[in-house]
Amino acid sequence: MMAPEHVEVIRAWERDPEVRADYRRHPRGAVLGRLRRLAPPALVRAAIILTVEHLSSGRPLTLPDDVAEIYLGDPSAFPGAACDRCGYLMPVQAEVRPDGAVAYTGYGYLGPCPVCEGHPDNQGGIDA
Repeated sequence: MMAPEHVEVIRAWERDPEVRADYRRHPRGAVLGRLRRLAPPALVRAAIILTVEHLSSGRPLTLPDDVAEIYLGDPSAFPGAACDRCGYLMPVQAEVRPDGAVAYTGYGYLGPCPVCEGHPDNQGGIDA
């Protein structure tokens, strides 16, 4: 369960008139295209991507407070480092390029997975 203040960040973004207009103009628009057009805060972006990944591939759907704080503190944080055990996408520094591709621009979260205690990308227990 997400902290109420984290949920409110997402709800506030969804209430924005520009966001609502984009959903009306592009009701079935590609997720990365929408993220590129609207440039939501990192926490909102993470919630959207984690939800889409859960629906499309069954990855775990959770956004624990400590992970949400990473997104609140780093505007370039993006769900992208898959846990080698459960597939949960942990934060990395990235951006959506104009062509819609994701470009990794920096380091990612190196701690254990908040879902299963696994590690991103086969790091095998290396904690930073």
